[in-house]
Amino acid sequence: MVNDYMKLMELNDDFLLFDGDLLKMYKIPKDKLHEVHDYLENPRERHFAEVGSLDRLGRLTLCVSSVCNLACKYCYESQQNFCEHKQAFISVETIQKAINFVFSQYCEGIGCVQFFGGEPLLNIKAIRYTIEYISEICLKRSIKPPAYTIVTNGTLINEEAHNLFNQYFGRITISLDGRKEINDANRVFAKHAGSVYENVSANLTKFAKDRKYLIDVQMTITECHLQNVNSDIIDYLHIKKLGVTSVHITPLINTKDYQVAEREKYTSRIIEYFRKCYEHEMQYIDKTNYYKLLSLVRILKEKTPSDHYCGAGFKDISIDVLGDIYPCFMFNDNPAFVMGNVLSDGKDFVANRDTYISNTISRNQKCANCWAHGICSSGHSGCIGAYYLENGRIDRPIEHNCALTKSVFENALCKIAQLT
Repeated sequence: MVNDYMKLMELNDDFLLFDGDLLKMYKIPKDKLHEVHDYLENPRERHFAEVGSLDRLGRLTLCVSSVCNLACKYCYESQQNFCEHKQAFISVETIQKAINFVFSQYCEGIGCVQFFGGEPLLNIKAIRYTIEYISEICLKRSIKPPAYTIVTNGTLINEEAHNLFNQYFGRITISLDGRKEINDANRVFAKHAGSVYENVSANLTKFAKDRKYLIDVQMTITECHLQNVNSDIIDYLHIKKLGVTSVHITPLINTKDYQVAEREKYTSRIIEYFRKCYEHEMQYIDKTNYYKLLSLVRILKEKTPSDHYCGAGFKDISIDVLGDIYPCFMFNDNPAFVMGNVLSDGKDFVANRDTYISNTISRNQKCANCWAHGICSSGHSGCIGAYYLENGRIDRPIEHNCALTKSVFENALCKIAQLT
């Protein structure tokens, strides 16, 4: 019998033991397994990591537009339906107040600024102004400037946007779900006909030659992908051929409202889809090419387990076009999660931040005893925004996402063990 916070896996002719509490891996010959019996079964005092320094904000998501030129059928923002009263774009005053507020709360600045929407490229002037404003502050304070990224649907990437990305952005994220028939089944223009897929793929081709920034594609897995999961992952492989840097596949959020009839069947199919994608990627990983496993490798190397599902509300925050502060962009437009407003100096922000700092894995008995508790923040299961959309609570993980994450981690840990 193995303690819940340990995972014993078969690795070729041996066993691989992962100690989720100490974040250590051990290769154990099968004929020696009995010799570590006490280590495997005896309970011990548990240790969980502290929150760490709050001098530097990990990520600021700045929503520069509340409107979008697409009307994607599964979009969680449209499902929340809270933003009818909103203005379309963020103002210069709100940008200044937002940045000043963040630097007042996080004296060492910001690790990453992520531009968000709606569709952020509908307000590209605000993006450029924000970067220039932050640059001035960092120069005056001798603070390292943040990295810049953006989440965009990719339909509005023109010469101006491309040049801005080349100048300031290390990488961008584009949402695309696969081939034309799969992508366009859910990702559609809001006010006119036409193929979203054809628009995005044309932009990728047009600006490929002198592109200096990396492109990550976020691919949302829906029923359209899972219908033929036993035969192929053709849409995943199709996107890989479009000249992008990486493809990040993610489960659909709020599945209870999106015609997913049998939860157990859905879970098994999506795990199988991720397994096939993972196996494809692992073919190209060796000792000189660890980047696809980087977040997990970093956690194992530094022995820095997290006691938080994610950094929402203290390491990550989101500020919308009206200056409202949220734990992350997943909560945008939901008045129940407003942490303050930058136009009123963010009053009550610190008190509200403590709510998210105290939302720890160790307080959830089921999670605390899970072998993956120290690493799940680097997987698909660590997102309290998704928890809320699925379960109505920020402290109750999504079961099928947990199953998916643990399946991916098992394979990843075995791959790391083989390479070390």
